[in-house]
Amino acid sequence: MTLNKIYMIDQAEKYLRDIIFTKFRVRYEENIAIIQVSPDEMKKLFNLNVMNEIGKKLKKIGFDYVTVDLFGYSSDNMNKTSI
Repeated sequence: MTLNKIYMIDQAEKYLRDIIFTKFRVRYEENIAIIQVSPDEMKKLFNLNVMNEIGKKLKKIGFDYVTVDLFGYSSDNMNKTSI
C-alpha cells in the first residue's frame, strides 16, 4: 500500500462522507475504487445523478474505474479484498 493509494482512498471517503453516506468504505484494487455502502443507503447511491457525480469525483481523484460492491458494506467483510 503506497501513500498515494492511501491518499486516494482517504479523499474518496471524505467525499462520500460529505454527501451524507454514513456506513461505507472505499476499497482500492488495481486502480479501481470499490464502493461499499450499507444496505439501507444503497437506494441513495443508485440515484443516477449521485452515481454520475461520484464517478466524476473519484476519477478526478485518480481512479481509473469506479464500481459498487453489490453485497454492500459490512464490518465482517473487511478482510475479503486484497490491496
